[in-house]
Amino acid sequence: MSQLNENITANLKKIISGSITNIPQYYCREDFEYMIKRINNPKEKSGAPSKKKVLREMCIAYEISIELLLDKATIKDELGKIPTRKELKKILLLEMYSVYKAFPASENYIERIVNQRLGDKFSGDPLRVRILKHMIGVTDYYTKPIIKRIERTFSADEKKQYKKLKGNDARVFIINKIDDSLFRFGESYLGNIKLIKYLNKKLHVEKLGKEGFVVSGQLEERFISIKKFSPELEKNEINPQDISEFIKVFLDCKQINWLEFEQSTEVMHTVTQLEKEYREHLKPISYTTSKGKIASLMEKYDAAKDNVISDNNFLLKLSNSLANGAFYTNGATKSYLYPFAVAFDLMYYFDHESGDYDASRDLEKNLFYDFYGDNYLRYVSNKTFLEDKSSQEKEPTSEGINFKNFVEAIYIYYITRRDFALTSSEKLKRIHQMIDACKKRHQALKKMPKKSMPKETILYKNNLQSNILMLSEEAFIDYIASNYDFKDNREKSDFLAASNQFTAEKYLHTLMEKIRVYRNELPDQLATDLQNLLSYFENQANNDARIKNMLNDKSFSSLLEKIDQKLNTIHEMKDITKIEASRTNLILLYVCVFIYENVDLKNDLEIKEMNKFYKRFVSGDDTGERITSNGINKILEECRYQKIYEKNILDMYVIFSLYLWYVDSQIDVY
Repeated sequence: MSQLNENITANLKKIISGSITNIPQYYCREDFEYMIKRINNPKEKSGAPSKKKVLREMCIAYEISIELLLDKATIKDELGKIPTRKELKKILLLEMYSVYKAFPASENYIERIVNQRLGDKFSGDPLRVRILKHMIGVTDYYTKPIIKRIERTFSADEKKQYKKLKGNDARVFIINKIDDSLFRFGESYLGNIKLIKYLNKKLHVEKLGKEGFVVSGQLEERFISIKKFSPELEKNEINPQDISEFIKVFLDCKQINWLEFEQSTEVMHTVTQLEKEYREHLKPISYTTSKGKIASLMEKYDAAKDNVISDNNFLLKLSNSLANGAFYTNGATKSYLYPFAVAFDLMYYFDHESGDYDASRDLEKNLFYDFYGDNYLRYVSNKTFLEDKSSQEKEPTSEGINFKNFVEAIYIYYITRRDFALTSSEKLKRIHQMIDACKKRHQALKKMPKKSMPKETILYKNNLQSNILMLSEEAFIDYIASNYDFKDNREKSDFLAASNQFTAEKYLHTLMEKIRVYRNELPDQLATDLQNLLSYFENQANNDARIKNMLNDKSFSSLLEKIDQKLNTIHEMKDITKIEASRTNLILLYVCVFIYENVDLKNDLEIKEMNKFYKRFVSGDDTGERITSNGINKILEECRYQKIYEKNILDMYVIFSLYLWYVDSQIDVY
């Protein structure tokens, strides 16, 4: 078990608390000179005692004597112990890089969960194999395709042995046969047979235009190359005008070595090219959808193919994507996270202060905050995406739990109902039975007068928390069917139902309007000050080898560039409709408004301590007069996003950048 992964939280808390909470010495030499000047100013004599009190606290932070500092004979030596503003900026840059280097990859969080829940079980296997073995061991969730595949690899003796086994003994026998080779072939090849069957069906039933579908000469050669899998195939000539006939014979053939067939790279390349040519043929052909819209047959094919193939690959994709920190679009990642949470017995807690709270089992913290956060480290790394790159998130979305979504509400219901005493397998079965039951009940209720649905996610969360989760299963089905929106899934995933972000869009609009107003009232430079963290590094690199080494870290400099680009895009955006509702965009817009609304901070030495500045940003100042008065966390929570999080590299970038802006702005005061 990796000690590093077990100590992720402890290590990060130690480093980050040292950077944000417990390092008060972010006063620079100019701050001390400014306070001494004010204390010695005859015009401010009446306020000297209070100013001395502030100076004494500043001295305590640096462990220097206020008496020596105010003594003309020793003032120069004491001031020499305090960094100048320029030196302080360099300290902050080095501190930020230290924080960056401590951040783990998303997959490390999944490994931590697996280690905590399984102990040493399957410890000799790669992470994705451990996940797969456990999913097959404790659930029946999409396990049949994997079991069938393993059964086809049995020797004659293993078949006899397996036939004698029943129940859990048979399942253990299957699990012991699973290794990483299943993934090496499985991800790309396991769906080959189903894909060819699907292509065969589509080639026969789709209206493929006047000329039909004609394969290229290269593809024709590929088909010839895979005839070797069966003598029967050698008898068939390929007719490029009707490739579907060859596929039909190919599938009807009884003599094919299917295991060798699935694992052949020649087969993989042949099917890949066939599908590519077929999709290109469908692309210009249009059809009318059930809703009367004109769409491409290629889109229809892609959507249908996903449904046909996904069941076969589901557990492999779940295990592989979670183990590699790959996030997919259209609700796919959530369709992996929730079954994983059930299988690994995670919990949802409304109250983190309750006596039964266990951080290691906290679904929201471990899966949505730590793992599925603003994964900028993954985004900027050179790590190769898994297959199906087009279906993976191009930018991190940091989606939290959507309490408006009926599927997520059902998962939360069964995850919190420990009194049902269900096994993971029983729980997943009940969940999917309830999903189907809610859909049918909702369909039956369509004839009733339409009910107005609330738009704010926080209202759904509050309702669930107030005894709704303690309803009987039948009563809960009635509640979900009557109070939840079953639309907006765009025929792709039930996890997309009610996925609109009304609250986030509302705040984005408000923040944009604020920026428009402030641009006219305040110098535009204020909103661009935050976009200079990369230039801070570059300017310091010439005379400091440590900072030069940071910039040579391609991943780190790429991170700075990506976020700088994002800031520039946000700042220059004039049209709110072009800004996508996301946690990243919300934070960056808020930052611009925060700078505008907190110009007075540069006159406030009380905020000079970084922990106080940090609290001002996340929690506000309680005045209630401005949008930033309540802090960014309140807004994020209302929008179902995770709050500012010390283990989120984007958040730490924002905090350090803002503080650099604040420190740098002090020059105007003195």
